[in-house]
Amino acid sequence: MEKIDILGVSLNPVNMSESLDIIETFIKEKTPHLVVTLGTEMTMMAQKDKELKDVINNTHLVVPDTAGIVWSASVLHGKKIKKVAGIDLLQKLAERGSQKGYTFYFLGSQEGVAEKAAQNLRELYHSLNITGTHHGYFRGKDKEVIEEIKKAKPDILIIAMGVPSQEKWAYKNLEILDVPVSIGVGGSFDVLSGKLDRAPAWMIKLNIEWLYRLYREPSRFMRMMVLPHFVILVLKKKFFG
Repeated sequence: MEKIDILGVSLNPVNMSESLDIIETFIKEKTPHLVVTLGTEMTMMAQKDKELKDVINNTHLVVPDTAGIVWSASVLHGKKIKKVAGIDLLQKLAERGSQKGYTFYFLGSQEGVAEKAAQNLRELYHSLNITGTHHGYFRGKDKEVIEEIKKAKPDILIIAMGVPSQEKWAYKNLEILDVPVSIGVGGSFDVLSGKLDRAPAWMIKLNIEWLYRLYREPSRFMRMMVLPHFVILVLKKKFFG
């Protein structure tokens, strides 16, 4: 599978359809695989967090989660790819999974949120089989949660505990979980449960979903300050190596 470098971290320049097909292959292989949805903030975190960088660079599939990553792939490598946002990937997997019999487990967010997200998805895809849910606040109880997931035997484990916790936790426990596919999806459960609204479709299409999130969550302002820094680093890499 092709890999390209984005500021020291690996990216597979794939679109949504290719991502779904690759994940389907992982399920058929029945061995543990980790899928990372690479965003701009995660890439910047990896500049200082070696553990996170190592996780990304040793992951089985890394998809472009944000417009910034899509832009950087074009600038640095001439790759014309489209965004594969974690929430969209989850919904497409739910759609395909309901048709092909994939089983899911939802892990993350506050108590009750994963359960509500699962309920809402089941209403959209009536044949969707979600074998269990658990909130993301289980510090010190990892063994119990892992055992619960193993008993549920999902094909796909969806983890919404935020970056970089979800990636590090999944990578650390990948083999013992023995789930064919584990995917980190950030705050997707909050949106799917109705706790938070997603940006209007026109903003998503224009790749300014981040602006809506900032409007709805002003506390994200300092986190968003990494975006201009990311642009500067990409341009520096492009023109000065």
